[in-house]
Amino acid sequence: MFESLRLRGMQNAAALTLLSWTVVDCGQAVDDAPFGVSAIDAGDAEASSRDGGSGIAEAGGSDVGSGIAEAGAAGDGRTVEGGSSEAEAAAASATAGAVDPAVSKNWSWQACGAIPPTPLADQVQFLSDAGELVVSYEDGSILVHAPGGGPAVRQLVAPNGRPAPRFGLSLDGALLARSGGTDVRVVSTVDGSELHRVPEPGACSGGALQFSAEGDYLLETGGQTMTCVWRMADNSLIAETASRLASAAIRAGQLYTVENGTLPDGSNQVAIVAYSLPTGSCGATCPAPAHATSVSLQSPPGWSSGWSINLSMMTTRISPRGDSLASWASDTSGASIAALWRLDGSLAFSSSTQRWAPTAYATSGTRVLLGDRVIAVDNATAESELSDQALANISYATPVLDNSGQLVAVIDGESADPGQIALYDLPAGHAVQVVGAMPPASPSGAPTDIAVSEDGSWLLFASVHWSHLWHLDPDFAASTIVSVQHLFAMDGRFSPDGSALVLSGDGMSVARTDTGDLLSLGLPPAPNVPDLNCFVVGARFSPRGDRLLVGGYQSYVLDVASNTVVSPLPTLTCNARAVYSQDGTLVATSDPRLYRASDWSPVWTTTRDPGSPPNGLQINDLYDDVQFRPHANELLVSHASDQSIMHALYSLSDGSLVRALPELQSVRAKMSPEGNWVVSGSTLLHLPDGEVRTFDPDSVLATFAPNGDIIALLADHTLARYCRTN
Repeated sequence: MFESLRLRGMQNAAALTLLSWTVVDCGQAVDDAPFGVSAIDAGDAEASSRDGGSGIAEAGGSDVGSGIAEAGAAGDGRTVEGGSSEAEAAAASATAGAVDPAVSKNWSWQACGAIPPTPLADQVQFLSDAGELVVSYEDGSILVHAPGGGPAVRQLVAPNGRPAPRFGLSLDGALLARSGGTDVRVVSTVDGSELHRVPEPGACSGGALQFSAEGDYLLETGGQTMTCVWRMADNSLIAETASRLASAAIRAGQLYTVENGTLPDGSNQVAIVAYSLPTGSCGATCPAPAHATSVSLQSPPGWSSGWSINLSMMTTRISPRGDSLASWASDTSGASIAALWRLDGSLAFSSSTQRWAPTAYATSGTRVLLGDRVIAVDNATAESELSDQALANISYATPVLDNSGQLVAVIDGESADPGQIALYDLPAGHAVQVVGAMPPASPSGAPTDIAVSEDGSWLLFASVHWSHLWHLDPDFAASTIVSVQHLFAMDGRFSPDGSALVLSGDGMSVARTDTGDLLSLGLPPAPNVPDLNCFVVGARFSPRGDRLLVGGYQSYVLDVASNTVVSPLPTLTCNARAVYSQDGTLVATSDPRLYRASDWSPVWTTTRDPGSPPNGLQINDLYDDVQFRPHANELLVSHASDQSIMHALYSLSDGSLVRALPELQSVRAKMSPEGNWVVSGSTLLHLPDGEVRTFDPDSVLATFAPNGDIIALLADHTLARYCRTN
């Protein structure tokens, strides 16, 4: 997961923290370099502008106007400065790749791949040493997925329209126990066949099911009010305790728990308590396990008495093998350690690190994630230490450790809510894959933006709840989600070489595409605009990848390498956006305004009153956007919100309105690579002659791939591709 380092609200902006700063260019690591421009001289773009080069990017074609008008007032609220030489130079440099409208008019788009949504997940466990995953979903199904988060390979429980209850696995992964509402059912993980069924008292329901170390007992802890124990040999309920037990295990017929409290001999307050299980079965009443022994935990080095452990399930766990206890301990001075004890009370491992992740044993009990390390339980040695990036990825949720200690799975939801399953490589600290596809459509996950990298291999989907990074496969249906992030995101963009991405909205998050590692970029304080709700940030890379245009109430240019503001870009609207021309010599804002990138002087500006925008435009539109139209002397400007939508073409020469585009009625409009088509929602518009088509009535958000295909999100959150044909 490219977990967000973000700023909540532009009014309280502050610098982001550096977690990683290595950029991939052409497959090699380049430190402190812009994204994808290590082979380009750093002064090329600036020198080109100073020497009168490129000027207005993308201008060209026989019907293009005469370029930038002479300096002076345009008479309609615009101020124009400059000369036509910039436009003429741009026209000469931007004709490559233009397509005759008579050719593009004959293009059509046909569905060529679709990925249906995946229900949200409630629980996940690694099944075996092979790395298969068992996942329960909100539709009631329980599926086994291929190692590495691959597709489902078999179904253990069929969907029934209700969230699946919590399940437990035997240590060898052969058995799965799940609650059926009034009973507990044990099935084979090979084929889903039912092997056992035992009655489930309501007081125990809703808890966590786990097998004994030998697989001969089943335990349910953390239920309504009680803990229940069943014997598998005769499918009988044998014991109940009037306690929910945060963590427990059964080994050799004894139930082990951990408790804080003074022992009879007055020794240490923290103890492992063993209870003997009844040999009979429950009748009219159900006996409680009988207290057998209490073993004091050995004090950490230098500690004597007055220390304790937190019994939260996030921090304290007894191994499913019933042979160890992993927890965090603290004393009265505030000192704390991560520690592993044997069940005889002896201290096997301790670390004074303050870096923390939730405690998690592997399904087999052979390894445990403790503090910032993976510990081999048998010899109590640290096998790996987690990086800061790895800790940031998994510390927000309850992790599940695989038997090798190399992978962690987390359900990427808010708090304990259902979510998507993200896999992380612990030694590397990187995201590996997200299981499944897009979550089902919901009001809380409204889509906001979609972008494809310039090489066509990555897709970034933004929304107000989840944002997803996809790796696009040549077989579109085999494409996979690499990582998922929670950020109120309105915009998603890639760097030119595809090595980095930026999500922006309520703050900004920049990450490496291949690993999900966060990169350090800061947001300077916003101007004092207390009367306007200017919390939305919009960020776009320069063509060289060395700068970011950050839009808000006042847009500005941010140098990536030095993390410094190069220049402000005054804008009139609250949630303005800014974008570079393809050759990097001009910058347009969604007011609209046009600036030279050589010295940030205005080419032309709009001086209208922001309280009375022309053409009915709204100053607080969250979907403001601006795009240079390829191979034409025009800007595509968008002002859209949930209440109003307007897309229009403006002259690149002087900022005058060329024509409104009322045919486009979705909040996003995206240009085709050659500039002849615009896609918006389900609508295609051929700009040269105004032809309108509906390519899929279910499309709600769409964009063009570099090869001219369309990738769209449908109303039910199916992701679909439409291949272009001549």
